[in-house]
Amino acid sequence: MSVRAENGRGDCGAGERGYGAVVGSDATATDDESRQEPEPAVLRKGFALVLTAEEITNRLTAAAHVPDDGDRASVA
Repeated sequence: MSVRAENGRGDCGAGERGYGAVVGSDATATDDESRQEPEPAVLRKGFALVLTAEEITNRLTAAAHVPDDGDRASVA
């Protein structure tokens, strides 16, 4: 995903549409080093969850281990 603060708010309209996003704080590239920290800060205030790559990996790993209905023990 690529998100840029095109509208000055940092959400590119996604927040108004009810979308959320996860943005990697240490997994990004830029052509303008001066914007490397300010843009995630604006996104964080607007609609995005800004996490490190390790935090994203940990959350995805934890979510992958949540049993679905077929894996739950039946209680009788």
